[in-house]
Amino acid sequence: MITINRLRAENEDHNRALTRECSDHLLTQAELNFAKNKNNSLEVAADEWNKFTKKLKVECEEHKKDLNLAKAELKLLRELVASSATVDAQLVDSSLNDMADIENTAELGRDLESLRESYYRCVLENRRLKMELGTQRIKLESCQEQSTLNEKKLNDEIKELKTKLYEMEGNLDILSKQKDKGQ
Repeated sequence: MITINRLRAENEDHNRALTRECSDHLLTQAELNFAKNKNNSLEVAADEWNKFTKKLKVECEEHKKDLNLAKAELKLLRELVASSATVDAQLVDSSLNDMADIENTAELGRDLESLRESYYRCVLENRRLKMELGTQRIKLESCQEQSTLNEKKLNDEIKELKTKLYEMEGNLDILSKQKDKGQ
């Protein structure tokens, strides 16, 4: 009887050990499956990240083109302002000279009135050009401000996405190490 009881006890111990080994194996298999699923989801996230990064690069290039265009427009407007000032000075000088010449002629009344009308038309045209120039300058400054804001926003988004990418890479490294330990 003692031998049968001892054999039963050994058999029960052996069965418990096998049950523990099976349980450990099932846990390891579940952890491996979890790591595989996590790795797949991280690969999908990395693909989405790459697509988003490419999209941001395209948008960044578009903003750079817009900025270059705005700079070219600003240069043109500055040239227009400079030429407008020159034309204005020439018109004033010309008008004053013409007025002095006409006053010395016999047809003073008619020529002087014609010159005044011409001068006032030139002054009005000059004012209109200055107003148009001011409007264009405001538009250009607005474009530059918007471009600067867009560039800053884009840079902030790129920094944030890089931070997320580094976090994802760290998580991938951790999962890879855990997977290697599991094997």
